[in-house]
Amino acid sequence: AAKAQAAIVVCGDVTDPLPGEGKDYWVQDCSAATENILLAAHAVGLGAVWCGCYPISERVEMVRSAFAIPDSSIPLSVVMLRKTNISLKTSTITNGDTTLTDTSQESLLCPAATDNSRA
Repeated sequence: AAKAQAAIVVCGDVTDPLPGEGKDYWVQDCSAATENILLAAHAVGLGAVWCGCYPISERVEMVRSAFAIPDSSIPLSVVMLRKTNISLKTSTITNGDTTLTDTSQESLLCPAATDNSRA
């Protein structure tokens, strides 16, 4: 996370929650959104990590302050993103033999992502 080049703060708007027991569904909604961001980042070759905020009040207040988030929204997580030039290895089994195939994602990244001097 220390080398992240971007961040997405996932927040729940608690101004008009569902009544009764459903008032905390924002946690599940934001968790699903966070996971979808992680999957999308991976699909385009970005490194991503989920950093939790809520329910630790010190973290919530630190993120709220750093990003000027209003009291009506609660930051659940911060997804840290970074370009990567990792090559994925996939396995293909043909007639009982295993062949490793290099499936590089570098073509999905901008040229600066493969420049290790910038890392």
